[in-house]
Amino acid sequence: MRIADKGEGLPGMTARAALLTGLLTLLCVSALLTYRFALGGLYFGAVLTAYLLIVSGIVAKWPRHQPQLEFGIANGVTLLRAIGVCLIVGTLTLATIGPRLIWMVAGIAGCTLLLDGCDGRLARHYGITSAFGARFDLEVDALLIMILCVVLVVHYDQAVWILAIGLLRYLFVGAGLLMTWLRAPLAGSIRGRAICCYQVLALILALLPWSTAVRELLLVSALLLLIYSFTSDIRSLHKRAADGVPAVSSST
Repeated sequence: MRIADKGEGLPGMTARAALLTGLLTLLCVSALLTYRFALGGLYFGAVLTAYLLIVSGIVAKWPRHQPQLEFGIANGVTLLRAIGVCLIVGTLTLATIGPRLIWMVAGIAGCTLLLDGCDGRLARHYGITSAFGARFDLEVDALLIMILCVVLVVHYDQAVWILAIGLLRYLFVGAGLLMTWLRAPLAGSIRGRAICCYQVLALILALLPWSTAVRELLLVSALLLLIYSFTSDIRSLHKRAADGVPAVSSST
């Protein structure tokens, strides 16, 4: 997920054009869902607000010295994933979600997870990786996990400890503001990618009509694996700091 060089990615599409296209896509899909499931105006408004907040973050981080840089096909896929997250955010305005909406949310989240495997491959294939794209990808992953946790608490009456699954990453980033060695870059690992994928998959499965025991098993296992992953990363970063490796700002 990365910024494309001229002639690659989405031909001739700047960030502004891509974000406007994303807005039109969001409006069409959310309007269709609102009509199909009788979701109401609050749903539509929440979805739009979520997208505008994401757009503000993209605009703030986009390279200011290259405003005409093409958005890139990989970033476009990530933007599509962000739209999926916005569609899920809207369900938080509903009093309850019935069986049909449960499958709708699970389906949107599942598609978002599947697309997560596409953006990185596209970026590597076209040679258009960038710090912006990596950060964009990471933030969409984190936001999806956080929103799914909130959905489970709001609509499934799950204990608030489930929010820890989504909050741990933000706590880690916050701790990095106080301890600079936590901001050192981490090498990507199969373990980290696998655990991140499992977090989302477990949360999606927890949305489905399982027994309480099965749902709690999924959520507890997701939290324990996440704690293990963060603990391993923190130990690795601390060891590097103790060995004198300088800490630099990363995209985490």
